[in-house]
Amino acid sequence: MHPFIPNIYKLEIDITYLCTLKCHNCNRGISVAPPVKEHNMSVEQIRRFIDQSITSNHPWEQIKLIGGEPTIHPQIDIIIELLYTYKADYNKQLDLRVVSNGTTSFTRNKLDQIQTAYPDIIIENSGKVDNFIPGFSLSHIAPRDIYAFKNHRYRGCWVSEECGIGLNFSGFYCCSIGGSIARLFNHEIAVRNVEDLNFDTLMNMYDKVCSLCGMYHNLKATGVNDETILSPTWQNQIDNLDPLEILPKY
Repeated sequence: MHPFIPNIYKLEIDITYLCTLKCHNCNRGISVAPPVKEHNMSVEQIRRFIDQSITSNHPWEQIKLIGGEPTIHPQIDIIIELLYTYKADYNKQLDLRVVSNGTTSFTRNKLDQIQTAYPDIIIENSGKVDNFIPGFSLSHIAPRDIYAFKNHRYRGCWVSEECGIGLNFSGFYCCSIGGSIARLFNHEIAVRNVEDLNFDTLMNMYDKVCSLCGMYHNLKATGVNDETILSPTWQNQIDNLDPLEILPKY
């Protein structure tokens, strides 16, 4: 089968992994490894991203601010203003979105403020009410732990094509889930400049991150298995995780 091709014109920016929930099947690893503020993206990093996008004239079609819960990032207002200014001045057709769980009154108020100030920013509010995401895969079951996937050549999945590539505090990845896996397994594979984004470089990440990603074999979480489940590779990594071991910054 042919590999999935990363969509380098769509971008999900994980500006924080801090969250107001702890969903059992969260594909950012939040339920298995408590996030730290050191993984927040800084305003300086967002400025660097915008400067690189302008210099390389990269034609972003869609950018989503996501996480974690993006509304609790302490500098969310500045980040949105910077990206909105980039859209207005350099990329008027950009589809700019904020993706939120809408759980707390603080978050709902912040979303209302964003929508009022920037009516053409699209708000995706999932309105979650508990720590379970219907339809999401069992994210912490590594395909490398399944016999059928031994010596398998990983080819990505629909996420990199449909949702696009990811950016977090350490750089760009084939998808945003891959970026979260890299931070938890300390894989130093990120691209750190927009002009260096290309299909080959991003697809070369597949063996590293897809081999660890439950999205790859798409085992669904249901009402029966709605607790956090870890395969042996994940269990070993979480048991030995050093929260102070942080990847180099973007």
